[in-house]
Amino acid sequence: MSSTFVHLLLLSFLMATGTLLAAFTPFLLSLSAKRISVVSTYAVGLLVGAALTIVVPEGVETLYDARGDRQGHETELAGWVGGTLLAGFLLM
Repeated sequence: MSSTFVHLLLLSFLMATGTLLAAFTPFLLSLSAKRISVVSTYAVGLLVGAALTIVVPEGVETLYDARGDRQGHETELAGWVGGTLLAGFLLM
């Protein structure tokens, strides 16, 4: 197996485990409203982290591959990638 695939598999497993643990914590323990807020903040941070570490780089790579020639076009597409990321976070 490729080391990249193993790395991606490990990251996916850790993020899924952390998200499920955060999701089931309020059901397993009696928590105050403040503690539930902390747990849900952790879960949201984990999901945003997953987006930034896995989904966004894959999307950028797909954009570069769709362009065909990767030489010299990184700066041109970087503006589009940055703009769409900013728009996505602002619209959330």
